[in-house]
Amino acid sequence: MANRYNKNQIKELGGRSVFIDTNVLIYLFWSSSSSWETKYSTIFGELSKFKNKLVTDFTVISEFINRATRMEYNKYLLQNHLSVSEFKYKESYRSSQSGKDAIEDIYNIVQQKLLPRIELIGKVFTRDELHQFLVIDSLDFNDKAILMLCRDNDLVLLTNDKDFENADVDILSANTKLL
Repeated sequence: MANRYNKNQIKELGGRSVFIDTNVLIYLFWSSSSSWETKYSTIFGELSKFKNKLVTDFTVISEFINRATRMEYNKYLLQNHLSVSEFKYKESYRSSQSGKDAIEDIYNIVQQKLLPRIELIGKVFTRDELHQFLVIDSLDFNDKAILMLCRDNDLVLLTNDKDFENADVDILSANTKLL
């Protein structure tokens, strides 16, 4: 049975490596105007204090960049009283100066704040492993890859995503639905 940890139990992790999921990266490194930001900043600080190695992978970085860009696009639409049909994401926003500025800001955050603090790990998935992912359940395709990385490397998963509720890996979270 996998263990569940809250911020008060970080000391119990005994220096284990922690895999940081996309939602937590958003709370830590991009303004989401969410009450979760403070909770995960505290957890991040505690993990750093106890010298737990923090890791993530390429797909999570990619999701972080794409989600942060979409968040900025949605803010832009609201601020400018535009609809999605009036100002399309790919055709209009990404090539606009506002879109380019947002993407540059996001890339700078990844380069200057995220990558210096978090190590990258990776895995080449086999055909058989990919076939295992092709099962309809509560997890999306990338979440299944994250679980395999965590299992294969004995990592604790730091996430706020309740989709991981029944995952067979150790989880650290501020989300009581996961605990």
